[in-house]
Amino acid sequence: MESNDTSDLNFRRYLGLLARNKRVFSAMAVAIMLLGVLACYVTPRTYEAKSTVFIERSVINALTKDMAVAPSTEDRVRVLVYTLLSRNMLLKTIDDLGLGRDSSGNKDEGKIEGLLNNFQKATIIKTQEDRRETDFFTVSYQSSDPILASNFVNALIHRYIEDNVASKREESQGANRFIEDQIAHFRKKLDKAEADLEAFVREKGIRAAGRGARGGGDRVRGLEARLKDLQLRYTDNHPDVVRLKDEIAALKSRPSSERYAPAATAVPDEAVNDKAGRRYSMQGLSAADRIKLISLDRDREAIKTTYEELVARLSKSELSKQIAIGDGIPSFRIIDPAVVPTKPISPNRPKIILMGILAGLVGAAGFVIIRDRMDSSVRSVDTVKNLGLPVLAIIPHMTLESDLAKQRQADQATYKVAGAFAAVVLLIMVLETLGYSPVDAVFGQMHSVLSGVKTSAPKAL
Repeated sequence: MESNDTSDLNFRRYLGLLARNKRVFSAMAVAIMLLGVLACYVTPRTYEAKSTVFIERSVINALTKDMAVAPSTEDRVRVLVYTLLSRNMLLKTIDDLGLGRDSSGNKDEGKIEGLLNNFQKATIIKTQEDRRETDFFTVSYQSSDPILASNFVNALIHRYIEDNVASKREESQGANRFIEDQIAHFRKKLDKAEADLEAFVREKGIRAAGRGARGGGDRVRGLEARLKDLQLRYTDNHPDVVRLKDEIAALKSRPSSERYAPAATAVPDEAVNDKAGRRYSMQGLSAADRIKLISLDRDREAIKTTYEELVARLSKSELSKQIAIGDGIPSFRIIDPAVVPTKPISPNRPKIILMGILAGLVGAAGFVIIRDRMDSSVRSVDTVKNLGLPVLAIIPHMTLESDLAKQRQADQATYKVAGAFAAVVLLIMVLETLGYSPVDAVFGQMHSVLSGVKTSAPKAL
């Protein structure tokens, strides 16, 4: 019997307890490790397919900048997650992949709902904004089928890009229509403003600045100089260019004596321009007429400036529309398309096996200690004395040499089995860490053999 009380728990006592129960400890440790190894192979593998897409900033927004409110790229990125995982987008993707159908090829609403829930839960979308006028977003999907994972990610991105390009074409065409409508609107306003100014000039008898004495110079040359200046800024189809050409042609058709404009002895300081670039003098006008003339001229110039800006931006809008239609996908570029993953992201077999080894050692030790603590048998003389019972005699435990030899043989067998099992588990963990699965290889070979046997078996008549 032991001379120490069971309450005297210390490290040496634990080691002695494990040494005396080495077989129980080894069997329990092996059982727990085996469960850990089986768990990592029974748990279904999960594969992840990922794709990265680069987003170019839209040029359509630059065309309508300061003219209309348009959604920014930041707004598009913000709603990207909701768009990609929307029911409508996922239904289109499922249809593209040919999923959600029964054996006869008809749509199975139950399967479709299950796929929708799975895709929405297992799909992860991350966006990243860059200060260099670029944006990125990644789409990843986790599944036990690696082929399905890669196919789904690629199909989802292509479906989103296709729908986005279609909406972008509509946006570009809508911007063109908007600018064309505004050009027509401001053309009417400009014509009215010029008509009002000319009517006021005729009504008040306002003369052009510089008309007085003869010898002012050839008006055709002056208009041609003005035409060259306009052609540097506008195309030949611009209304002011066309109007100036018509006026030059009309002047050239007149007698040479009428082609010369009289020059004023002194050009007045206060004057406004007419639509052909001539200047109207405000000499002799009342204060109210001067204010009216300046107001009409200012309104006409403001409308003309807006009109010219719209005409210039229409050319850019037409070019952007042709780029959007001809290029196909001008705003998206798939940097890393999803490929079929070969290595699962879970379960982490080396980690599970290592945790199984640690759990086996700790669990087996805990089992032995708890088993010893729950043993209520008397193992000390002091325990009997504390009960008030007389101790008549103490019979020592006697072990024969033959029994010791058998015990040593049994211990060696236990050590060999436990050591061999631990070595196999460690080898499996190392191979799994290196990316090779011997268990999968064995089962794969067995499956191939069984498949070959079934194929070669004669069909029943």
